[in-house]
Amino acid sequence: MFSFTVRQWYVNNLRNYI
Repeated sequence: MFSFTVRQWYVNNLRNYI
């Protein structure tokens, strides 16, 4: 569960950065 949240946050951050 935690891993899923971390991964989603990471993806969101990358997309937001771009």
